[in-house]
Amino acid sequence: MPPPPSSDHAVLEAALADLRAIQDAAWPPQVPKAVDYPIEDRTVVGYLRHWATRRPDTVAIDFYGRRITYAEFDDLSDRFAGWLLEQGATAGDRVGVHLANCPQFHIAMLGILKIGGVHVPINPLFREHELSYELNDAGVEILLTQNTFAPMVESVRRDTPLRHVAVTSLSDLLPPVPSVPPPFPVADPATTDWAEIMASPRAEPVATDPDALAVLNYTGGTTGMPKGCEHTQWHMVYTAATATVAGGRRVGETPPVVLGFLPIFWIAGE
Repeated sequence: MPPPPSSDHAVLEAALADLRAIQDAAWPPQVPKAVDYPIEDRTVVGYLRHWATRRPDTVAIDFYGRRITYAEFDDLSDRFAGWLLEQGATAGDRVGVHLANCPQFHIAMLGILKIGGVHVPINPLFREHELSYELNDAGVEILLTQNTFAPMVESVRRDTPLRHVAVTSLSDLLPPVPSVPPPFPVADPATTDWAEIMASPRAEPVATDPDALAVLNYTGGTTGMPKGCEHTQWHMVYTAATATVAGGRRVGETPPVVLGFLPIFWIAGE
C-alpha cells in the first residue's frame, strides 16, 4: 500500500534538505548565492533595450572589425521584428534561424523575441532529413537561412510548413576592411535579402511575457532524432546572470569581452 501523500511530501522535503546541505558545503566562498539584477525586467528584450539606452555606444558585437553597439543592435533587431510583422508573423509563431556564427543570428533572435515569437535555432550541419524533421517538428513557417544552405532548404521546403524563406550571407555584415581575412567568400549583397530586411520599419515595442515559450533549442539527437527543449526569456536572463556571477563579476559592471567560439545555434553558445 503506497504511503499517504503527506508522508511522500515529508520524504521529498527531507531529501531536498540533504541536497541543500551538500550544496552549501560545496559552495565556493567567493561566489554569492544570489544575483542582483540591475533592472526589474525579466526578459532578454528588456535588457537589450536597457543597455541600448544606458550604454548606447558600448560595443555589443565585434565581427571581423564590424562593431555593432547596443544602440545599433536594438535598432537592427527592431527592424528584423518589423520585417517579421510584414510577413504576417505574430506572437507564438516559430521562426527558424539556420546560420553559422554571425551577427545576423543575434539580430534575428532578438527580433523574434521582440514580437513574442519563438526562436528556433537550427544546426547548420544538418543534412536534408534532419532539417526537414526539425522544421516540421517545431512548426517553422518563416526561416532565415545562409546562402550556402539555401539549396538544401529549397530541396525540402515543399514537405515542411515553410511559407517564407529569407537568405543572408556571412559577409553581409563584414566591414569594408575586415580586421582579419575572413575564411569564407564575400557574396554580392544583391544576391541576399539582408538589405531588404534591414530596410523594414522598426517594430513598435510591445510587452513580452517572460514566462512564455521563447526558444526551442534542439538536442544533439544522440538517442534518436533531436528533441526540442523549451526555454523562456526569464530562464535565459537567469542563466546569463548566474553565469556572470559565477565568473566573479556583477551584472551591470564593466562588460567583459568574450570570444564566442561555441556554435550559437547550440544552447551553450547561445
